[in-house]
Amino acid sequence: MYGCTGKKSGQSQAMYWHKDHLFPMFSPPADILDDINEDDLTNAESVVFSTLQGLVNKVQPRIILTKTPEPDFSPKRSTVQESLDPWLETLGITEAKRNRIPYSDVYSLMAKYRDCIKGLVVYECPSPDVFETMSTHYANLASSIANIYGYLPVTRQIRKNIEKAGVTFSKDKIIDISELEFANGLEVFQYLYDNYWKNNSKRLLVCFHSGTYGNSPYRLTATRDIAAATEAALVGLEISTDKDNAGKLYEQFLKDMADNRTITGETASVLGWFQTEPSGVQAGTKYTVGAVPSQFFSNGTFFGGMDHHIRIPEVPKRDKLKNQIYIALYMSDGDNLHFVQNTMRLRWESAMKAGALGKIPITWTIGPGLAEIAPAMMNYFYDHAGANNCFAAGPSGAQYITPYSQPGSREGTGDYLFNTDYTDYFTELTEKYLKRTGLRTLTLWHNASDMVRASFEKNCRHLYGVTLQDRGPFESATVNNRLRFEKFTNDYCDDIQILEKTLKKHIDLWDGNKPLFVSAQIDSWNRKVGGNVAVADLVKFASQLKADYPDFNMEFVRGDHWFSFYNETNELPFNLCMLLSTKITSPDGKCIELDFGKEHKINRYVIRYAEVEGMKNPYAANSWTVETSNNQSEWVTVDKHVNNKLMEVDMDIAPIEARYMRINISDSRKVRISDVEIYGKINNESK
Repeated sequence: MYGCTGKKSGQSQAMYWHKDHLFPMFSPPADILDDINEDDLTNAESVVFSTLQGLVNKVQPRIILTKTPEPDFSPKRSTVQESLDPWLETLGITEAKRNRIPYSDVYSLMAKYRDCIKGLVVYECPSPDVFETMSTHYANLASSIANIYGYLPVTRQIRKNIEKAGVTFSKDKIIDISELEFANGLEVFQYLYDNYWKNNSKRLLVCFHSGTYGNSPYRLTATRDIAAATEAALVGLEISTDKDNAGKLYEQFLKDMADNRTITGETASVLGWFQTEPSGVQAGTKYTVGAVPSQFFSNGTFFGGMDHHIRIPEVPKRDKLKNQIYIALYMSDGDNLHFVQNTMRLRWESAMKAGALGKIPITWTIGPGLAEIAPAMMNYFYDHAGANNCFAAGPSGAQYITPYSQPGSREGTGDYLFNTDYTDYFTELTEKYLKRTGLRTLTLWHNASDMVRASFEKNCRHLYGVTLQDRGPFESATVNNRLRFEKFTNDYCDDIQILEKTLKKHIDLWDGNKPLFVSAQIDSWNRKVGGNVAVADLVKFASQLKADYPDFNMEFVRGDHWFSFYNETNELPFNLCMLLSTKITSPDGKCIELDFGKEHKINRYVIRYAEVEGMKNPYAANSWTVETSNNQSEWVTVDKHVNNKLMEVDMDIAPIEARYMRINISDSRKVRISDVEIYGKINNESK
């Protein structure tokens, strides 16, 4: 029997959840993992064994739920039936480390992990064999109650199976709701709200899309292990507007989470997916209880136990600005955990096999929350990125919200984020995740009001730029002479011919007087095997577009470079350290000297000091001065800093024209600087 109180007697549970993290972090997995084939399980067994997984893995990841692998690009695998095998291989989990449990022995795990199971919640489904929408609602109610107490949600038959395996519970450890009857989902979740919700976690709500998703059955194990580990409720309300009863009830859940966040300072998120996307996302936007899409994401309590050090790829230097056409291509939907776990990896594997990956610059959206819930997945893409694959935070930052939404359900077109406190909370949280994951651009759906844009500019200093859908009344604009909000030339495009037509329309209007900037967002989701628009398709498209305009200079660039070129063109501050022409030296080991090649009007500097895990400010300087010059002989002091306690210092300075800058460290002890950014704009007189 395996204990569930840690390795030492009295030791607290191993799951750790920092208050400003979206997801908890789990301890490293056991050397040998119990591997349950999900395909062998009935629907009700999928519910109970994924809950068991969460209870066990909360202490140490020891259970994985896998599926029989499908051929790499079969219709099943390219939609929802993902295999964990590629990820297990990447993580070095060989067959010898997987204890495959045959179905005949699966209930033996109940005895093995008896100490992890505190009791049972017994329920019954209207249609246990079919597991249609109402059956899923009953299972989710039972799961929500069970998660509070560390119990398992079981049908009467599964209870018998568990007892047959030699595991029994006293009456006071059994909650029986099998006699409850409900007419619809609203009644189910109203019962949950009235009787148990007060004891569920207010940090995470799992929205469980009931029945089917498209033509595929919804995966009953999806995110259920995380819900069990975090004491979260699972809700499957069918929301159409915030004025109907389901919408009102859903907003009660969200408001309670936002109120708890205000009191405790802890994050609040929705994990899963909705019956109707606009309805669910818009409701969460009002309270900035944003969504982390994850329709079929599995084994989060396992992936959350991987090394949480994110290996941020280096941003390559860029060439000098030219009078030409700059094009940035964005691949969408990387904010969706299931997309990253399955489809995005398939897209990369396909592009690698075709020799297309890295042939042209592409910016891929990715969910910042991967840093906690699946750091190995984020590191896989970062490690294989090369110079031409770049990443942007998926909509709309730390979580999926839609500050200004397109026509749809609920209230239709309009602002959904109008509370300034909620807005500042969201943008401040987003900044933490941008820094944690090294993301410098962000795609925001669908648009945003002036208030929301101002909050991003104020609180997200790490951002180079923000992209928007071409929807709503708000135009592209630069906020506070710093942060550019740019509408895509073409958004969420799933057809190469439409992409070509739209971009050519803009290119044909170019007068050649100054650089032209166009950008497009590609729908790379899984509606077709190989993707609607695959990387290889974009490589061919880029080559053909250049051939169609032999008299024009045209360059496809990364998203971060695109905004850098744009700012330089439009006399806005940009990071001068990104330029190939910028030279950085340390003549005496006590100062850093930068030569920008020509004069710029400098207005800001950023210093990041090296951090060492477990040590407080080991290499941060206590004091320094910043000087500028035009000739390296006469220097002007533009800033003095003393009594520094921060590992990152971001300072605005009075704009000054200079070619050279140096940072003089005053400390006598060793100081280690990991990164420096200097912001300035072109001095027109020196062009």
